[in-house]
Amino acid sequence: MADSLLTRAAAVAALTLTFASGAPAQSGWTARRTATTPLPRSDPGLAYDTSRARTVLFGGSWIVPALGDTWEFDGIDWTQRTPTTSPPPRSLHGMTFDPAAGVAVLFGGFGASALVILDDTWLWDGVNWRATNPATRPPARGGGRLAFDAATGQVLLFGGAHISPGLKTHFDDTWLWDGAQWIRRSTTRRPSARWGHALATDFARGGVVLFGGLDAQYTRGDTWLWDGVDWSLQAPRHAPNARSWAGIATRPNDGLATLYGGRTFDTRTWSWDGSTWRIDDRTPRPPDLASHGMVHDVIRNVTLLIGGTGANPQTDVYEYRSGPIARVTAGAPNCSTSVGAATLESSYLPILGQTPDLELTASGPTNAAAVIAFGLDNSQWAAGPLPFDLAAYGLPSCELRVRPDATRFVTLTAGVATAPFAVPRDPGLTGIVIFAQGFVADPAANTGGILASNEVALTIGPM
Repeated sequence: MADSLLTRAAAVAALTLTFASGAPAQSGWTARRTATTPLPRSDPGLAYDTSRARTVLFGGSWIVPALGDTWEFDGIDWTQRTPTTSPPPRSLHGMTFDPAAGVAVLFGGFGASALVILDDTWLWDGVNWRATNPATRPPARGGGRLAFDAATGQVLLFGGAHISPGLKTHFDDTWLWDGAQWIRRSTTRRPSARWGHALATDFARGGVVLFGGLDAQYTRGDTWLWDGVDWSLQAPRHAPNARSWAGIATRPNDGLATLYGGRTFDTRTWSWDGSTWRIDDRTPRPPDLASHGMVHDVIRNVTLLIGGTGANPQTDVYEYRSGPIARVTAGAPNCSTSVGAATLESSYLPILGQTPDLELTASGPTNAAAVIAFGLDNSQWAAGPLPFDLAAYGLPSCELRVRPDATRFVTLTAGVATAPFAVPRDPGLTGIVIFAQGFVADPAANTGGILASNEVALTIGPM
């Protein structure tokens, strides 16, 4: 069984752990207590200044009034800045850091009321705010989102809404800020007009990832990628439920984007790896929040969640440390036939003390017996190197890709079988990689009567 395999893996890892200095760093969510705290607020603007290692906060909304204060967080405490010039108070503005210019970029938002709608662009250099005067600018809006575009090296703006008496206009336009001017980009495809979406740099693929938001009809749960030229709708195997006003931030060191909260009943942490979403179900975690800001502190390698509203607006700081990366990596398709294919995946990150699920699906047989093989190696087994060609066993174009150290029998119902496995709370397992592969009985598939799935690599992360 997989559980006994994990016990053996822990024994192997114990030798390494013996020579390691200190315990693994605390990971997951923790609350950061500070001596100084800005006023509670929702919908603040946040940007992480990589050149100065500071998180910059501007504005937001406290109860009703829009705020116009500037704060910086150095990882230990807050400092209120008093620049000689400053943007007018606002909330629901877009804000991000432009590493090419070394400044934080702020655009638009709602002023003293939702009927005061702004279209101005401001730059923060660590000392002062500077108003810009571009020849062309996006229409005034609130709820638009900014993110650094890794494909073009510019700042991207998408979406937002303009509110006037009796009318709300949602935007589906894409703009790029080149450091001096706004340039509207024409696209063949684009997300629906919306606001309150999550937008972040996609370091895994280069570009920008967008999730969810609120359009004229629905709360959305779709995932889009911008590649510097056009938008493309993604079809991830797993995804968060529909939501608006969630927070998102990308970790440049591994390219994973962390999504949390929003107007939803889901308080789990989600990670985007460039192709699908994964769940980190660890507790404790922040309360049920929406309209908060998130950035990644690249110096300390922690993701920060600041502000937002649940029962009330707040300015607590929460830090998310992934620790040694818990990861699920799905291999290439295997053994597809004209009558079906088998796929093995997991939507949950394998973390100490958790019980992630493996999901085996088959597009051919709907109700069938199956087995999942687990192993500590995907390069060698008793009969030689892996992958091992199974054509001689009546499985043409099929490969064994995992050393079968342990097995678990499951039954597909309506084409799906779920196999949970408990990861012990053993620090020695941190960083261990468990490989898995599924095999489904399907007499119509080939003369061997078996479909072999792709392999999955499960890298175990700390609590």
